[in-house]
Amino acid sequence: MSLHVQQLSVSVSGAELLKNINFTCEAGQLLALCGANGAGKSTLLKTLAGERDYSGSIRLGGVELAYLDAAEQARLRAVMPQQCDLNFAFSNLEVIELGLLFCRTQQEKNKVLTKLCELFQLDELLDKNYMLCSGGQKQRVQLARVVAQIFQCGGPEGKLLLLDEASSAMDLAITQKAYRGLRKLCSLGVGIVSVVHDLNVAALYADTVALLSNGSLSHFGEPAKILTKQNVEQVFCAEVQVLCAPESGRPQIYSAF
Repeated sequence: MSLHVQQLSVSVSGAELLKNINFTCEAGQLLALCGANGAGKSTLLKTLAGERDYSGSIRLGGVELAYLDAAEQARLRAVMPQQCDLNFAFSNLEVIELGLLFCRTQQEKNKVLTKLCELFQLDELLDKNYMLCSGGQKQRVQLARVVAQIFQCGGPEGKLLLLDEASSAMDLAITQKAYRGLRKLCSLGVGIVSVVHDLNVAALYADTVALLSNGSLSHFGEPAKILTKQNVEQVFCAEVQVLCAPESGRPQIYSAF
């Protein structure tokens, strides 16, 4: 299932937050939304999730988002916002199971949980009290909860994940594990649109990078073509050096001294 966005604009109280956004994310692709603070990344993700009124077109698998009710949207895509607050002493397993609303039997739940543990290496966290976890651990659990949703109702193929800074509190090793898990999901036919602040993470793991600036899509394409010194300095108003990673051949961005 592909995501097609055409001439998308969002205005609130007369202020234009998004202006004429156009792009496509195909099944099996990871699209990284990048840009400076206030560029419109989270607004765009919330709009794709059906949380904002908009003009233009958002189509999931050829169907306009406005024509899909909440249950239909939940079967086609899952959303992880920036903030996932939970103030109950649930175990991490119980939190993840909140995403298993469409499983009819415990056997189905166990099958999904096994797959999630393989993807994100969660075994040592399952029995831990969610309230006692670090910020990065909580993000891993919430990511697993969201991914659990797309493993139901026919499996993950053709489903869409919308992630807003899913690894912002994770350390280096856990970020690698998380995005390697997301890449495996792409290989199963999942499309992923993820807000990413770390440009090097976007460069290493994304198929496509979208650079937003002042509510507009300024650059869109493969990481090596988009994450150039000129583009990064223009969008972020910062001095950088861009080198080519020897093993991956992908760009890596360093702040100029």
